[in-house]
Amino acid sequence: MTFEDHTDRALGRGWDAVRGLVVRLTAALTLSPMLRAAARREAVVLLRQAEALVRRAVLILALRLPEPKPRRGHPASADTLARLRALPKADVPAFALTEPHPGATGFWEEVSLEALAASHTPAHLPHSVGTIGADGRGCGTLSLEDSDQFVEPGALIPRLAALQAALDAPEKQAKRMARWLTRQRRARETGPARLNPMRLGHPPTVTKARRHRFPKSTQALIDLHHFAQRVFDSS
Repeated sequence: MTFEDHTDRALGRGWDAVRGLVVRLTAALTLSPMLRAAARREAVVLLRQAEALVRRAVLILALRLPEPKPRRGHPASADTLARLRALPKADVPAFALTEPHPGATGFWEEVSLEALAASHTPAHLPHSVGTIGADGRGCGTLSLEDSDQFVEPGALIPRLAALQAALDAPEKQAKRMARWLTRQRRARETGPARLNPMRLGHPPTVTKARRHRFPKSTQALIDLHHFAQRVFDSS
């Protein structure tokens, strides 16, 4: 088998894992307006994992597309921009193509490994976490020990909707990703720019504990991350 064949197999397993995660998340987040705090924390992990899978699959598809031609157009007038801003926002937000880089330091700041490790070492574990309301805003705190308390899904619902939309139209997301890559490469010609949409280091949610708890989806993410990184490096 060729490298492309192995990549296609990883893509297939990745899409299958996303579909399974979406079914599980839909049942957890939409069957009731409230859910237990422990269930919400697990939903956050599964949602991040599904988003990471889709992002890497979309990146591979985008790198197989021809480079988009630059769009030529006239700058919009102030009246046009005002009308666009006045339009109601879409119910389904756009799927996030990039992942935030971990770290408290600036993206362009050079730091030693010791300093980077120190910035990620908390002085103590928190005893409470913020809770999110239906509008996506904070609405209080929740004790980490009180996992039976009921909370709202909050901002997880729009993220799940964006994930489902990306799963329904991966070609559209691949074209978005291709345009983003082209813009970043051109911006790199005149200054610093981010080129890789994936986070530094291991993919999100991949830990030893989660490999045992969610073995299939976690392994699918590890495999797909490997091939996405190799395809990106060779592009």
